[in-house]
Amino acid sequence: MAFERGEPDEYEVIWKTGHIDRFKAHQVSWPNNMNRILSYGNPNADKRSIVQFHGDINGEWKLLLSADEAELLSVKNLTQLKERP
Repeated sequence: MAFERGEPDEYEVIWKTGHIDRFKAHQVSWPNNMNRILSYGNPNADKRSIVQFHGDINGEWKLLLSADEAELLSVKNLTQLKERP
């Protein structure tokens, strides 16, 4: 079964290092803190907050970027900014 996802949104990611990435993605998954709550008291648990960008590339759902939220300065949806009146 194929799903029409439409055109991806364009994003701008500015890293704390000053590097700027621009790319298109269909979905952004922001971290929730449930993993931190459930792993409370476990010193081996991964405490990082990961932001993930996904997109449909040639009919396949792909992970385009996975980044530690602490390394990001800002994330902008440029498509939504352009569409504002």
